[in-house]
Amino acid sequence: WNDGNITDSQRDDFRKIYANGQWEFVIGGWVMQDEACTTYGADINQMTLGHQFLFQEFGAIPTKGWQIDPFGASSVTPTLNKLAGFDAHLIDRITNKQWYIDNQATQFTWRGSPSQGIKSDLFTEIMDGGTNAYCDWFFAFDFQTTVVNASNVDSYAKTFYSMVQARAANMRTPNILAAWGCDMAFQDALPLFSSMDYLIEYLQKPSLQEQNRVYVKYATLTEYFDAVKAWPFSVSYPVMSSGDFFPLDEG
Repeated sequence: WNDGNITDSQRDDFRKIYANGQWEFVIGGWVMQDEACTTYGADINQMTLGHQFLFQEFGAIPTKGWQIDPFGASSVTPTLNKLAGFDAHLIDRITNKQWYIDNQATQFTWRGSPSQGIKSDLFTEIMDGGTNAYCDWFFAFDFQTTVVNASNVDSYAKTFYSMVQARAANMRTPNILAAWGCDMAFQDALPLFSSMDYLIEYLQKPSLQEQNRVYVKYATLTEYFDAVKAWPFSVSYPVMSSGDFFPLDEG
């Protein structure tokens, strides 16, 4: 942002994108901190540093946790996040993830602190998918080498529907989070967004929506969690009292 490679015009364009709701800052810390080796003091300091910068530059106050890549998950993180004003939290790499998927338990209220009690309650979701579920959709759609076009869009659509249907049975509402990215995936973002635009436009055809009953849209993490929580039918979520997802065993 301040390294001299970005122009004032680009900064203004980004501020407009943010103000329009097309961009959301999640976590908001200086980093996505490790959860096994760091101290709570270090976690607080790096979050404070990041949040101060975002508020000063954009007036932004992050409210969503995005701890998708640490090796295991600590109850300290959602506790600190809730005390900092967060209202939802996303994790991924945990031991025995498949049990949570098979038992519709990937969404729960995490009560991270016995002493704080319900004040530490934070709605949490474990990403559905493989070991690195945050990369599942990216790897399934190799847009970097095979862009979406008229000749292959139907094949891509069938893959998308298949992944949605596989995940729908594991969720308590009809909302599915398709996190379309991976480590450093968007360094060359144009072909990825062009392909996603093409595929999403195709999936939004009224005939396909009626046939498959799947509605697809770009969304921020807040929009996703708002849709989950706004589901009009009665849904109950288990409460996980304290406890960490350690140690991590992905073998």
